[in-house]
Amino acid sequence: MAVQLWDTTGNTGPDDEWTIHGLWPDYCNGSWGQFCDAARQYPNITEVLIQNNATDLLGFMQEHWLDQGGDNESFWEHEWNKHGTCLSTLEPSCMPSGKPTGYDATRFFHTATNLYKGLPTFWILASAGIFPSTTRNYTYSEIANAVKSRIGVLPALDCDNSTVIFEIDYYHHLKGSIVDGEWERIDAYVNGSCSQTLPLQYLPKPKTAVRQPIA
Repeated sequence: MAVQLWDTTGNTGPDDEWTIHGLWPDYCNGSWGQFCDAARQYPNITEVLIQNNATDLLGFMQEHWLDQGGDNESFWEHEWNKHGTCLSTLEPSCMPSGKPTGYDATRFFHTATNLYKGLPTFWILASAGIFPSTTRNYTYSEIANAVKSRIGVLPALDCDNSTVIFEIDYYHHLKGSIVDGEWERIDAYVNGSCSQTLPLQYLPKPKTAVRQPIA
């Protein structure tokens, strides 16, 4: 499950982009693993990425994988330690020999950011005439169906207090390894925490300038 945030209260990132929350293994039955390998709970993801020659990835994460309180490092550590360590194809026995410590985490962040790049939520919604607004509300089905019309599958939507949108979940089946496997988008098997009946708010971020998407 590739998860993105729409955060209007903290370290929100670009005002015309949702940001990355994480990449979570999900068993499609309402349960998931977490904190699966204490031996691989790395204390410094920034250093891990530098040691694995992934400075370009680090730079991208510093712009698009943001903690609302400003502590990106702790956010990244939490996402890897809680979720990344539970991805079976990133276990040490699946990794090439001779790689630096943290190669598994580096591949996790590479994959998460690549999935994010292929799901530009702001522009997916904008193409259907759905923009952040303080005056216009939307329905759950209006937003979910707008996404499906563009990418072919329904997402799940999560809300604060059932009506203020803050998160979108894209479900996938993975065929093969997280490193080089095939990610197949699928319909979300749950609707998320947003109300199915009440009007939903998709509020703007504090900034107002909107950039054009990069082709």
